[in-house]
Amino acid sequence: QQSGSLRDEMKQLREDFQQLAEQQGDLRTALEQQGEQIAPEQRQSFQEQQRALQEQSEQALQNLQRLQESAADKSEKPAVARDLRNLTNDLAQRKIPERMDRAAQALAQNEVQRALAEQHEARQALLRAEKALQQSLSQLSSNPDEQLDLALQEAQRVRRELERGLAQSRENNAQAGGSPLGQGRASQQNQNTPSQQAGQPGDNSNSPEQLRPEDMNWWNQQLWSGARQLENVGQFMRNDSALADDYARLMQNYRGVLRSFQGGNPQRLSEIERTLIDPLRRFEAELAARLATLQLRERLLTIRDERVPPQYRKMVEEYFERLAKSKQPATNNP
Repeated sequence: QQSGSLRDEMKQLREDFQQLAEQQGDLRTALEQQGEQIAPEQRQSFQEQQRALQEQSEQALQNLQRLQESAADKSEKPAVARDLRNLTNDLAQRKIPERMDRAAQALAQNEVQRALAEQHEARQALLRAEKALQQSLSQLSSNPDEQLDLALQEAQRVRRELERGLAQSRENNAQAGGSPLGQGRASQQNQNTPSQQAGQPGDNSNSPEQLRPEDMNWWNQQLWSGARQLENVGQFMRNDSALADDYARLMQNYRGVLRSFQGGNPQRLSEIERTLIDPLRRFEAELAARLATLQLRERLLTIRDERVPPQYRKMVEEYFERLAKSKQPATNNP
């Protein structure tokens, strides 16, 4: 029960860091799209949003400290306590609230590039915290439904990042054809988000759904990062042959796209959605359906064990087994 409570608190904290990373990324993207000249009222809005994220990050770090102390008091999970202590120390060095504070100050002084740099570092630290908590959660998860839940969260995280890049690339294409935004920022943008720079005059490759050359570096990095995250999912599929087959097909398809990027083949955004994001959505649906089935079965078993008189138990067991099987989703092979 103690480990269950620790797991629930850790899961909530992981979600908090995940949301903070997403919000910081969205704010950074919105700021980047404004260019160097921002209206005073818009800059004020960005400052207020950054200050709100700073307060939330301070609260999340306080919750992490409390969680680490709680884990240290539970002797049955020394490895988890050690990992949380290391994460707490690591984040203290990365100074997330301080970076957010400097980003807000830079906005007040209309120093957009400095604000973008601080926001990037803050977001990377938040993502690092989320990943570390996910790894610690896997150490606390032994039941099949807990493992499937972790697999689902990992797949969702990869899909969300790909969707974020897809939306950003489409936004870039919508801006293409005008004057380049923020000359000289391309190297920094290639590291962080798909480039905001508009297409060069006379370049006919920037159709509305074409992945532009200046975005390729970001996508290549993101795809490799996603592949590493999805490899972590495989450990949770070993006891479910149907899901293991779905996972194997997903990874085979994903690696095929990686090879295409390495070969420099032109990519359309619609193809990225069709070959990467849509299969991930289907895999998530399979995971969610199987997780719901396991949770239903667990509830049924609890009811059976608590309420059924011994003389009727065998009969009711057979009934619940048939009922649980009827709730299992049919496996659709692509």
